Amino acid sequence: GFALDEPLALRLYEDLLNVEPGLFQIQKFTDGDEAWAELTKVDPDILITDIIHPGLDGQEMLKLLAAEKVTYPILVVTGDCQPLDFYRSCCPGLKLTTMGKPFRIQTFYQQLSVLLQGCGVFSAIGGQPRPLSRISETPSLA
Repeated sequence: GFALDEPLALRLYEDLLNVEPGLFQIQKFTDGDEAWAELTKVDPDILITDIIHPGLDGQEMLKLLAAEKVTYPILVVTGDCQPLDFYRSCCPGLKLTTMGKPFRIQTFYQQLSVLLQGCGVFSAIGGQPRPLSRISETPSLA
């Protein structure tokens, strides 16, 4: 999976995705240009991105991904108040959903489970978080 956000959020996403060690190979980026350069080379299992970040912003990246007709799921985790329909209308064809910040960890797993449905990726944890050893049990991210 790919994650693109602020360093603290990246650590949280990495820890949440590593709840099943070895399930994902995670590439992290804090700059949209760097992430886009890598996205043109590989198709990740899932892309997790914010809308506001340095370089190529999330909305432009979504438009480019729609133009490329990518098929992998995208989770937009953002404090931006645009509704999901807004992103779907400007970026048709993408398998995407949005989740607001702050968020509950359970909601994060539920969104991943829906996006990755049929892949068997989250069948082992059934969308349920297990105790996380490397982060606190903080229920939300500001």
